[in-house]
Amino acid sequence: MRRVLKIACLGIGLVLGMAALAAAGMTAADYFNRGLAHQNKGEYDQAIANYTKAIELKPDFAEAYNNRGNVYDDMGKYDLAIADETKAIELDPEDAGHYNNRGVAYKDKGEYDKAIADYNKAIELKPDYAEAYLNRGVSYYLLGKFLEAIDDFKKVTNLKTPIREYAFLWWVNAAARLAPGGEKEALAALAAYVKAHTSSAW
Repeated sequence: MRRVLKIACLGIGLVLGMAALAAAGMTAADYFNRGLAHQNKGEYDQAIANYTKAIELKPDFAEAYNNRGNVYDDMGKYDLAIADETKAIELDPEDAGHYNNRGVAYKDKGEYDKAIADYNKAIELKPDYAEAYLNRGVSYYLLGKFLEAIDDFKKVTNLKTPIREYAFLWWVNAAARLAPGGEKEALAALAAYVKAHTSSAW
């Protein structure tokens, strides 16, 4: 789970009309939004080119580094993704999303301990950061630390977030790997899922 940063003030209409702008008059924000439009369509090379141009025009554009890093991660270029997310952190060290996104890149590269360290920092900055808890839980799961993973998945299910569904699935999956006690934990996860879905708070 990653967070893709957007410049809300420009609006959807500007993003959709970006291709019609003359390149000579475009700002860093214009290139950012055009990069976002390409990214959302899976046009990664075009997205990279536009985010790069945004950074050239505004070298302290943390959001552009963040999003370009996300694209590199989707392309499997993990070292480039990590470098961009690291730069975003340097420029905006109080943004929990940058740590979460670098954690995703470390996780995808298979460096789970580094990923967990970044998720820890993201959670420190934003204690109710559901995506960071879920991502940390997945990294614990991949390390075979199923109890720690389950603890994180449980935290997500207690937050009002659309990704609760994923957390329940991971909780059951991690419970199935426990021995002994896996069956009991899986039943607890399923019971919590049913209770959540029958609650007006879902």
